[in-house]
Amino acid sequence: MNNLTFSQIFRTLRGRWKLCFTIFFGIVGVCIAVTAAMTEKYTATATVLLDVRGADPVSGATVPGQLFPSYLATQLDLMSSLNVALKVVDTLKIDTVPEVQTEYMRQTEGRGTVRDWAAAQLLKYLKLEPTRDSSVVRITYTSPDPRFSAVVANTFAQSYIRTTLELRVDPAKETSAWFDSQLKTLKTNLEQAQAKLSEYQQKNGIVASDERIDAENTRLQDLTARLVLAQEQTYSGVSKQRQITAAQSRGTENAAPDVLANPVIQRLKSEIAQAQARITTLSSTVGTSHPQYQSAQENLQSLTRQFDDEMRTISSGVRNVTALAQQNEGSLRAALNAQREKLLDIKKQRSEMVTLQGEAESAQRAYDAGLQRLTQTRMESQLNQTNVSIVTPATEPVDPSRPRWILHMLLAVILGINAAIGMALMRERADRRIRSISDLLDEVPAPLLGELMPMSRPKRRLALLPRFGGRLSKA
Repeated sequence: MNNLTFSQIFRTLRGRWKLCFTIFFGIVGVCIAVTAAMTEKYTATATVLLDVRGADPVSGATVPGQLFPSYLATQLDLMSSLNVALKVVDTLKIDTVPEVQTEYMRQTEGRGTVRDWAAAQLLKYLKLEPTRDSSVVRITYTSPDPRFSAVVANTFAQSYIRTTLELRVDPAKETSAWFDSQLKTLKTNLEQAQAKLSEYQQKNGIVASDERIDAENTRLQDLTARLVLAQEQTYSGVSKQRQITAAQSRGTENAAPDVLANPVIQRLKSEIAQAQARITTLSSTVGTSHPQYQSAQENLQSLTRQFDDEMRTISSGVRNVTALAQQNEGSLRAALNAQREKLLDIKKQRSEMVTLQGEAESAQRAYDAGLQRLTQTRMESQLNQTNVSIVTPATEPVDPSRPRWILHMLLAVILGINAAIGMALMRERADRRIRSISDLLDEVPAPLLGELMPMSRPKRRLALLPRFGGRLSKA
């Protein structure tokens, strides 16, 4: 059979209206009966807020925005976990209800525990609905009892909050206990390092290492300056002594700088010159045997002896000054070497003390860090607040959520219409009827000579056609 046109489909449905109505009302009636037989169920919803963007009350840390989707997925898994469901069972004591125990034995024949079975049954009727682009999650539970649905939804929200708190507090308690034990060791290490440093300072008489080394450096610089001055004095004395020795060897000791600078020598030289001039004058006037000449000769000899004595005194003084300068230089050099060794010892002690101070400071930092972590973990272990709060608790629903009569009726009407049309078309395909002149012309390839129409019923154009067979087959 060729594809039916819209007019042919319409005529088919009109011709088989009884079949269509029977199927339509049959399906609708079955749907009404099934819906009426369904047990009424009530849905209660509690909403909770996950404040992930709020700061942590202890550490002050926040969850980055890019981690929110994974954090929300983790929290949804936690809400629907067996751990939370077991807390609901324990809180409501569902496993002690006789009906629950009977149903458990009927379904499992005693395998497992009634507590785990009841928790699994609760999870079957639990539904979690995260709100789009927000931190609010709806916890929905459905059961035949409206009051039970509200109680279970609220208990799930409270059990979830307890679970999140336990997951945070329990590890914090374990960490706090571990830090407490480690802190004792850190404190012992700190005390030992401080005792070793104190003992070393007392043993070496170190009060303030920086002040002491500064004082010793100052003293070293002073000794160095005095040694340089003593070396200059020694060099000057040696130079003077060499000059005097060289002048004496040449017989020109009068030209030595110290001799020239000595007023006594200069006075004696002047008196000797005057005495020599007088002797020369007396020798020419009175003669060498004259008493005046003899007296002048004795005076010259006396002045010469005084000059020689003064020259020996000057030479001896230069030698003594040079010897004292050399002795002073030697003592200063020894003191400088001793001061250098002392300063090296102080620096060595300082280096060892710096090492001990570093060990003490390292032990102090480790102890402070451990004490800080211990304080933080203790605060976390005593925390009684989470970033989850119940926004709207579940209330006892008034109207049932199932069955949904309007939805079921709408689906029944749609299904009934489709089934009625489909069944009518299937019957028409199996049992073809002539319902119009066009149907006859499609079946019989012959020219149309005329059309008989009854006067009383002018709209039924094919009223006489059933007399000629009614049921035709293709030529």
